[in-house]
Amino acid sequence: MTIITKPGVIIKIQLLQGSQAKNYFESKERLFLGTILIKLQKDTSNELNLTVQEKDMIEHIFKKYKKYL
Repeated sequence: MTIITKPGVIIKIQLLQGSQAKNYFESKERLFLGTILIKLQKDTSNELNLTVQEKDMIEHIFKKYKKYL
């Protein structure tokens, strides 16, 4: 697992959602990214408070759509 920060995750999700990758997202990926983005933006701490499964899913999506970042 790579080290990822809260601001880094937020920026990458926003970049993916604004790129051509949004045309290729599966439904669950689109829903997951939107949900995680809202969760991270509502959290006032600067820590990445996600479960292991959420982190794994984020890394999977970032790797899958790496060419759009």
